[in-house]
Amino acid sequence: MKPQRFSAYFHNFLTYIGVALSLFVFCLETLLYLADTFISHKTLYLGLITYLILPPFLFLGLAFIPIGALWKRRQILKGKSSSRPRPIHIDLSRSTHRNAVFIFLIGTSILIIATIIGLYKSYHYMDSPEFCGKMCHSVMNPEFTTYQRSPHAHVKCVECHIGSGAESYAKSKFTGSYQLYSLMTHKYEKPIPTPVKNLGAANKTCEQCHWPQYFFSSKEKVFQHFLGDELNTYWPIKMLIKIGGEQTGAPQQTGIHWHMNINNDLQYIARDEKRQDIVWIKLTNKTTGEVKEFMSKANPLAPEELKKAQSHTFDCIDCHNRPSHRFPTPTVSINEALSMSRLDTKLPYIKREAVKALSQEYSTTDDALRTIRKQLTEFYQKEYPDLSRNENAKIERAIQEIQDILRNTQFPEMKARWNSHPDNIGHMENQGCFRCHGNDDLMTPDGKTIGRNCSTCHEILSQGPDSENESPGQAKEFKHPVDLGMEPEEMDCMSCHSDPKSLY
Repeated sequence: MKPQRFSAYFHNFLTYIGVALSLFVFCLETLLYLADTFISHKTLYLGLITYLILPPFLFLGLAFIPIGALWKRRQILKGKSSSRPRPIHIDLSRSTHRNAVFIFLIGTSILIIATIIGLYKSYHYMDSPEFCGKMCHSVMNPEFTTYQRSPHAHVKCVECHIGSGAESYAKSKFTGSYQLYSLMTHKYEKPIPTPVKNLGAANKTCEQCHWPQYFFSSKEKVFQHFLGDELNTYWPIKMLIKIGGEQTGAPQQTGIHWHMNINNDLQYIARDEKRQDIVWIKLTNKTTGEVKEFMSKANPLAPEELKKAQSHTFDCIDCHNRPSHRFPTPTVSINEALSMSRLDTKLPYIKREAVKALSQEYSTTDDALRTIRKQLTEFYQKEYPDLSRNENAKIERAIQEIQDILRNTQFPEMKARWNSHPDNIGHMENQGCFRCHGNDDLMTPDGKTIGRNCSTCHEILSQGPDSENESPGQAKEFKHPVDLGMEPEEMDCMSCHSDPKSLY
């Protein structure tokens, strides 16, 4: 009788299944790994199958091998098998034992190397923006779409949402397990809430790229606006944005980044999770020790509430709260399209009608696309029939551009758009700066409020359709393109501009 190469313990159906499963998955993994390495055009699912789905089956097959051996040994000891129990004995002088040890060492080495490579590739695969944005399909579609069109499109999601260090990585994977459960059981919110609670401090995220030690004193910027009249009148506003003042730490630092001066310790409490309703502010000057405390008069915190409430240190993200996932208002989107000639300014009322179509609430994206086409087509057929007949190609291009704007800025299925995700930069379409500045409700015990002197943060250099021919001079007072019946300073911009319907 030919001697067995392996112990009788390994001759059982569980071990056979384990060997077959391991060999099959290992060969398949090798082919997929080669495909992932050498094929330039690969899908997201190739990485998903190669590095996340198949490896557990490989280890399951390997686990079956010793489990089957242990099961067979118990069967022999109980007398339920004809084989006799034998002690494990390795004799390297015998060629069969040497071959078995050699196969074991080679196999183990290959498995260890493959495991290391797999873990490395899995780590980078799960850190990729495609994994974060595409794996959850429609759930994360708003975030992934806006991310791709943002200034941080080449920055990995994990660099802001996780930060550096093993602790941050482990914590993210722990919370990710619950997110996977929420996805599978459809228990996620619509829209996905902004994770201001979970974001790391700016010194661990933003400041890995941005250098806070020095702030530029000013920046000239042209805001390109178009009116909602028949001619889509161009109304640019050239501003000098006072981003910061002197070098950080200087006693007289002024401008927008005064908030981040290391000499200031700025704490605040908000009643809502989006941190829009600020009801308490405490400013401490570290140099002089002076402390100013502002409290809401209409909605004050009781002493016991103040003790229990969680205060936040004013950080980059309190103003730059949408650095990568920005949902612009219809007005901003259409102004941009007109300024870049993606929409033709010669189409009468295209600004007004486009904003009107984008401002409505839709239940699905398909419904929105149909409605946009229907409204634009019917408007020009009714109001400008000659234009509709003779310049239909222009109208069609405009419709397609407006539909494309909706696809990239509004997501009806997830209920995500500009009014669900306010942007705190500025104060035109959202409350932004006016959460604190000019908020007469926030007062010190002696009745002082936080001022909103416009020239502190910006100055108007020129404005209006003929501003390009103006010679540079002193800062100008803001001139609203439409008569409001009152001085612009008497009201907040966002009182009208937060509702795009104010344009029509």
